[in-house]
Amino acid sequence: MSIPDEYLCPITRDVMKNPVLLIEDGYSYEENALKSWLENHNTSPMTNNFLKNRTFISNRALKSLINDFLSHKRITSEKLSREFLSFKILTRRPYVDWKSKPTITIILSVLGPCQVGKTILSQCLQYGHWPANMPIPPSTIGCDLLFYHLSKLFKEQFAVALRLNDPSGQDRFESVTNLYFRQCHGALFLTDMTNPESLERLEQYWYPRLKQLSINPVEVILVCTKLDLFEKQEPVYREAYLRRVEQFATKHQIPIVHVSAYRGDNIEYLFKRMIIQIMENDELIDPLVTQALSCVKQKSVKKTSPCCL
Repeated sequence: MSIPDEYLCPITRDVMKNPVLLIEDGYSYEENALKSWLENHNTSPMTNNFLKNRTFISNRALKSLINDFLSHKRITSEKLSREFLSFKILTRRPYVDWKSKPTITIILSVLGPCQVGKTILSQCLQYGHWPANMPIPPSTIGCDLLFYHLSKLFKEQFAVALRLNDPSGQDRFESVTNLYFRQCHGALFLTDMTNPESLERLEQYWYPRLKQLSINPVEVILVCTKLDLFEKQEPVYREAYLRRVEQFATKHQIPIVHVSAYRGDNIEYLFKRMIIQIMENDELIDPLVTQALSCVKQKSVKKTSPCCL
């Protein structure tokens, strides 16, 4: 369930708890954010026009709408979690008779520069962690595609397939990678916690590229990899890196998940969380449901059509 833009404070881009209306410009803001703004500015946060009147009043109607929305969102999220979070992610369809079920295909792109662990993370769903005796895979050339299935029906009606796009992090495959910015419902942005340059590359290229090329709204999670190695770093380094990660995630309102492929830390949780985020986003899930039903209808029409003689 996506959040209406009018429920977000224009200054902080967070959902407003105490919305107030700035009388002169006619826009609503979070009260504390507006007070802080007015202490340092003589202009409107939205129009940038000079303010002759700095008076603001409580917007009780908007606050009521926001509270109703959050209450509905919480109930919907809790219901979905109870009914669906118990699913498992499998490498093949769990039941043969599900072939006749309408199928929702969720597309995830695992994005980031080279050597951050994209391929290992994508394949970890098969094992839960990366086996110690398995060699590290070479850098991806082009894009690897992996397919999984969920063990539980969505809304007791729809089978759910999961396609993982694992495009190369090398600059020379940029034209190929662009396709997977456009065609995804969820994006996992990976940064190597032992390599600050990987976070810089996310900030400067990968995240802006998604915003530039994505056609549909995309759910995003910032994935900090190699947690087991990060824990061996000096405390000063760990503190500085975590601060930078938090700043990036806060700026773009992105949740953070720390993972270790070798220990299996948070691997399953990461993918389940992304799937749930997509299923709670009406702008993403509704078209997928419509498409799945349409495919079933088309197959039915083909079966009932008379053969040409």
